[in-house]
Amino acid sequence: MEEIYKKTVNENGICFCNKEELNMTNPKDFDGERTEFTWIPFYEEIAKKLLEYKNKRSQLIEILYSSLKETGLSSSMYKSDDTEPLKNIDPLTFIGSFNRGNKREDRIKLANIIAGKLGLKNRLSYNEQFLSIPILNSQKSTLFFKHCPEEDYDKLWNLFEKALSYSFEKQGEFAEAFDLALTVKGTAQSYATMTCYWINPYKILSVDKNNTDLLEEYGIKVPSQLSGKEYLSLLNKVTEKIQDNEIKEKSIPEFSLSAWNNSKQIQGNTKMPEQNNISQYINLLKENRNLILHGAPGTGKTFLAKKIAEAMNAEIGFCQFHPSYDYTDFVEGLRPVKTDDASGIGFERKDGVFKEFCKRALLNQTGVEKQGSDNFEEAWKSLVEKLDEVNVIDIPLLSGKGTFPIELNEYGTGLASRTYKTETRDEWIPGKSKFFNKDQLYNIYKGLPGTPAEGHDNYRKAVVKKMKEDFGLKDYIEIIENKSDSKNQKPFVFIIDEINRGELSKIFGELFFSIDPGYRGLDEDGKQKGIVNTQYQNLLTGTSDIFANGFFIPENVYIIGTMNDIDRSVESMDFAMRRRFIFKEVTAEESAENMNLGEEAKSRMTRMNEAISKTEGLNSSYFIGGSYFLGVTDFDKLWDLKLSSLITEYLRGMDDDNSKYDRIKDAYFGNETPNN
Repeated sequence: MEEIYKKTVNENGICFCNKEELNMTNPKDFDGERTEFTWIPFYEEIAKKLLEYKNKRSQLIEILYSSLKETGLSSSMYKSDDTEPLKNIDPLTFIGSFNRGNKREDRIKLANIIAGKLGLKNRLSYNEQFLSIPILNSQKSTLFFKHCPEEDYDKLWNLFEKALSYSFEKQGEFAEAFDLALTVKGTAQSYATMTCYWINPYKILSVDKNNTDLLEEYGIKVPSQLSGKEYLSLLNKVTEKIQDNEIKEKSIPEFSLSAWNNSKQIQGNTKMPEQNNISQYINLLKENRNLILHGAPGTGKTFLAKKIAEAMNAEIGFCQFHPSYDYTDFVEGLRPVKTDDASGIGFERKDGVFKEFCKRALLNQTGVEKQGSDNFEEAWKSLVEKLDEVNVIDIPLLSGKGTFPIELNEYGTGLASRTYKTETRDEWIPGKSKFFNKDQLYNIYKGLPGTPAEGHDNYRKAVVKKMKEDFGLKDYIEIIENKSDSKNQKPFVFIIDEINRGELSKIFGELFFSIDPGYRGLDEDGKQKGIVNTQYQNLLTGTSDIFANGFFIPENVYIIGTMNDIDRSVESMDFAMRRRFIFKEVTAEESAENMNLGEEAKSRMTRMNEAISKTEGLNSSYFIGGSYFLGVTDFDKLWDLKLSSLITEYLRGMDDDNSKYDRIKDAYFGNETPNN
């Protein structure tokens, strides 16, 4: 192959390839067509189309929600604040909606529904395998965290644009956009690069684990944190090695496919535990509703918990306890929100992750789902446009005795009614105005209180009435759909990882009572058992919240906790909590079978654990589980990088720790002697 690479270094020290190098990374420059990459034209078309929605993001959000609903997938991962719909979105997260850990058929269906709504020509084949495409974690499917500022979304749009137009002349712009995107809380290096790879796969490399492992085999070490400059140097180095045949793959997509194939071969096709084994766990969970999987480190407890839920065909919820986790995260709490005039911070009650999960479970169990049909968004837009034009509109009071003026507030985010006269519109006196935000007016429109205290609600009702009279607002229609005969009814399994690391009494609060297996379902009088008033129950009075009269855990909710026996915090789990769960140990031997480890890995693990059991001061809680050996081919490196430091920590402070360490090491390497 002709050598066309001439590297140059710009004033910032970035090593650039020339134009020809970048052009040579296109598939047309290679022999033959690769049928594995039939997804690429679809992804390229959808990416180009999304550019049209940079300033129409609300439409993009609506397309996402409606497409998820038509596909039958949950939109719970796409919320701006627990249960609140998104108010902004970036294009990389949007494309990520069909690049999550869902079933292949669901990903194809969702992608094609979205394509139809966007008016695309291409569609994915129902045989599409998504080969070489890295996917997002199902539990973290956005490139942003909740409550992120507006400018963060703009940074992600900028990265999207620079990735899509990536070229030799614009490498510096891409590096700058990359650095800015990594300042967005929630945008990890792996997420930023994999999402850019989706939209420009022949020029941009995903820095995910599979690719970095294969790069290391080719002698290319990838730092854990890359700047934009360093990422460009990595891209250029990979491209150079492809063109010089130092990397056997002929393009970046081929490289990603090889990395994916290698990972599957190394993992040995990790399988679900045999059906008779998984059934015993399912039976335990169904009989007791609350199950804790415990065992030594690395025994795959979280992996097993997810497999149990999958075998039950359940909807899965997930969280991980830690010392800072509390009631407001798990059940409900007060969360900061902007005040009506957008100049300060107030607080609103928001459901925690478990309560929101129980709501979905109850709706699924009862088969009743409430939806609304309205055109509030259009009427609101018309009202705002009119206020932009005339500044002030007089609203008749409900009593018919006078009017009050409304205008856009100082920040243009809601409505205000001044209670004072001013000669200039730019003068705002704090505490001298009434404020009505969009969400409060929408609550009134649906027949709910504007705020929990219902202050100024008569004014809000008057505004809504005016919107109906002059701005085309139609009556709100509540649609109650009964799905009691639907095939969608299913169990809901909530997994609490590292359950013993949190302060359980602080996290569960009054739910100690509700989670008791004996307090699920209805009593003899047909009343709900296990119902409790939560700490902020008074804020739900008079609302349409499904738990307005008290919170309880639906019968179709099951809880699986996981914990390491070795953790010192195990002792913090009091007996009141212990008696509400059943405990099932996952042994090291079971983990090896569950993970389908090879014979050499099993042999080393067994020998080492036998040596640990014979070591004074240690026991089976200190065994090494199968996950340490998963995907390992270099057992020397496994010892040097992981196991050695772990055994050292086990033995810290013990008498004769060096000789104990040597005996365990000898067992691992098969060097035991009769005297050992």
